[in-house]
Amino acid sequence: MEARLNHLVCFGYGLSARTLARRLDRANWRVSASFRKAPPPAGEQVHGFRFGDALPSDATHLLVSAPPDETGDPVLRTYGGAIATLKALRWTGYLSTTG
Repeated sequence: MEARLNHLVCFGYGLSARTLARRLDRANWRVSASFRKAPPPAGEQVHGFRFGDALPSDATHLLVSAPPDETGDPVLRTYGGAIATLKALRWTGYLSTTG
């Protein structure tokens, strides 16, 4: 039986998200990360997509590490409807800092 490829989509690709992505076995994981200004570095083996563009429809895992703004959670505001339709989604996590 062939292993199913997992697809982690990171909203916010700071130190913690990058550390997690680097530890994943790329034979079983694909990683995408949103960006607002500059895409993830080419050596990261991460597919970058501009925040606001279409959410990868094959996402199996979501990691939100982008902070809320003055009106709330920008990820839910922008992608809430698309997240609700993800058929392969198995896990969603929110990563915060004390900073």
